[in-house]
Amino acid sequence: MLDHLVGLLLRALIAQVTGANPLQVQFPPFARFEKSYVFSPILVLNFLHLRNAVFAFSTLDARTYANHVSHELEPVLISQAIEFLRRSHPWFLRPGYDYAGGEIDLVVVGETGPVLLIQAKGTLPPQGARLTERLADRIREGIGQVEKFRALEVTE
Repeated sequence: MLDHLVGLLLRALIAQVTGANPLQVQFPPFARFEKSYVFSPILVLNFLHLRNAVFAFSTLDARTYANHVSHELEPVLISQAIEFLRRSHPWFLRPGYDYAGGEIDLVVVGETGPVLLIQAKGTLPPQGARLTERLADRIREGIGQVEKFRALEVTE
């Protein structure tokens, strides 16, 4: 599996002299010639960030990304939020609150009763207009989920 993931990353970061890079990167850190590679150490440092590796996997092999990365993003965000909130105040925290119309990722209740509803959306940090729009879509989705929950009738 690791060999497959490394191969995907390298495929994304190597410009073929005869064709375009699959991710349309203008200045990839590696260039392949007939029997050799040329690379820039400075570009390697700039391109090999975790975000770029995850983006390469999501673009080049959506199934591997879905099976090994994306399903982990939201639970990690929720666990980090719980850890932060536990350190800052004695909140009552309820992750994964199911109700008839869906689920709230994290419900936070204070001692006097104020409630905070948190919806985690595990997207990659946006770079560029398309990814920024995708992030906005995910935020709108989360707001819709909270509004749907708030619209429920209160029953005893």
